[in-house]
Amino acid sequence: MSPLKITSVLLEKYLQDLCSPAEKKVVEDWYANLGEDIGRPSKPLSHEDHRLMDEMLFKISGRIEQETEILSQPQRVNWSRIISIAASICLISGLIGYFFLKQQPNHTSLAYDKTNVTKAALKSESVRFSNDKTRIIAHQLPDGSTVWLRPGATIQYPKIFSGHIREVSFEGEGFFDVKKDRTHPFVIRSGAMTIDVLGTSFNVKAHANESIHEVSVVTGRVSVSSLGPQQQKQQVVLEPNEQAILQTTTQQLVSQKKMEHVKKEIYQPTTIRFEECPVSQVITSLETRFRIHIKLSHQSLGNCKLSADFENQPFPVIIDMLCKSLESNYTLVGETVTIHGTPCS
Repeated sequence: MSPLKITSVLLEKYLQDLCSPAEKKVVEDWYANLGEDIGRPSKPLSHEDHRLMDEMLFKISGRIEQETEILSQPQRVNWSRIISIAASICLISGLIGYFFLKQQPNHTSLAYDKTNVTKAALKSESVRFSNDKTRIIAHQLPDGSTVWLRPGATIQYPKIFSGHIREVSFEGEGFFDVKKDRTHPFVIRSGAMTIDVLGTSFNVKAHANESIHEVSVVTGRVSVSSLGPQQQKQQVVLEPNEQAILQTTTQQLVSQKKMEHVKKEIYQPTTIRFEECPVSQVITSLETRFRIHIKLSHQSLGNCKLSADFENQPFPVIIDMLCKSLESNYTLVGETVTIHGTPCS
């Protein structure tokens, strides 16, 4: 009986746990000796081989995510199962890397790191997050930066930031609090605008169906650029309390000082305390501090009493906690918040 050869069919069976004990041993023995001249594919990779590798990468990342979720659950973990899956992931990664290396002209001189393929697969994945709620949602990016998305906003970014820059695409309105990293600038592609930052906080408003896109800086410095009417590059650098305005119809980009406000933007932190205070009074205090209007679905909600201590927190955090205390929720339309709930007993 002729010895088994490493083929895409055999690897497919291995992925699906359909191998016989003999076939499984051939694959695992072959993997253990990747550095030696055994089991090399006898011909260039076919379209089917490429399809198989793509499927392997997909399965690897899927298994990693699944097991990460399992590990995060507060339950007894089946460690033998996890170790088994981890081993198979390493094995499959090695098989993919082996096939890729064999396509290189000087494959015998290339060193092979079995961990690189899995990392590359994760880096190539893209995450798309949309706020389909009626409230503001905080979303954390891989580098630790945070973006507060208003309803309808969408952000897309790589699962792992790699290379010289941290690049994301954004549509809608949201507030970015970017983690400082001078060696890896943060870049946002939003409509016709490109926003470059190092570590700062600012608001972006770029709805696809609106003719004016805006960037407003709260802290730090931000560079905003776009192509002008003659396809020439336009660029403005913003300081705190400045904003860039792009007219999408004329493609004109300008900067200007923002109007001075006694009230804070809703993303600027504040410290506020309540002790057995009626909700109506809490609302008045919040409206006095922030540029926001708050309504109640039932006026009798204003009679409920609250005690709270918020230190250096932005409005979205405060309103979320207040709604939880009232066992209610809120919706945001423009600059108006409506609290929906039942009157206190």
